[in-house]
Amino acid sequence: HPSWSPDSSQIAFWSSAPGPQQIHVMTASGQNVRNISNTSWNEYDPVWVR
Repeated sequence: HPSWSPDSSQIAFWSSAPGPQQIHVMTASGQNVRNISNTSWNEYDPVWVR
């Protein structure tokens, strides 16, 4: 499931394209997608911490 940042400016989500499930973050407008986990393990269920 996607997780909104506390200020609602970003969304964290998992994606398996390409490869194992990884955590990605993008802006609320859907731009600037970047992988923030980059591991060989499956990552899922991102949570924001203040």
